[in-house]
Amino acid sequence: MIVGRRVTAAWPVPSLLRSLSLSGWGELAGGEFRGARGVLSALIGLLPSGSGEGIATAWQIAQAAAYSERHTRRSLHVLEELGVIKWVRGGIRGGRPTPSFFRVVKRRLVEIIRGAKEDYAQRRAEHRRVTGERVGAFAKKKRGCLASSAHADMVTSLSPYQGGRSHHPDMDSPVFTNIELADAKSAARDAARRVESAENVARIADETGLSGIALAREVLKRRVNGRA
Repeated sequence: MIVGRRVTAAWPVPSLLRSLSLSGWGELAGGEFRGARGVLSALIGLLPSGSGEGIATAWQIAQAAAYSERHTRRSLHVLEELGVIKWVRGGIRGGRPTPSFFRVVKRRLVEIIRGAKEDYAQRRAEHRRVTGERVGAFAKKKRGCLASSAHADMVTSLSPYQGGRSHHPDMDSPVFTNIELADAKSAARDAARRVESAENVARIADETGLSGIALAREVLKRRVNGRA
């Protein structure tokens, strides 16, 4: 396909075919035209690329498309009805078999391609919207999981000291020892850091839209630079 130029009938037929396929096939899209697409591709491969016209037999096209000859003829009729090809049937002339003459109607292909591009642009925009919503919902869910996990870690770390009493099996005094108090403060600080870390990760994910390994690398980079 010729890049950076508006598609015209001056393009070689293989370039037009590629442009059509990259645009979603337009009028030739769908399961009912699967055979027509294959036969058109095979026919174009047999004809001169510049003019898109020449002689061929249904058998030759069937071999190139890997279809039966009957299926190939049916697909050629479809292409002819759509105005994509001109087909002058061969036959027995002068006691000798003659091949058919085919011409790919390039102007008709260009018309289909332009319509296909408009439809493709709309479908691509809708795909991007749906994908964006799905990614946003996933990121929101991940942030919620991070925050819940950090909260659970904090509660678990503090649970041995709830109620203001030591739960050491050999100690009944309601007063903390200095060691226990230091341990409790250390656990609380660790839990607070985990909560803060989870909040930072969630904030960075929200700012950048990153997730997974890419998010982990960004968090690490910010910590190294003192920005996280």
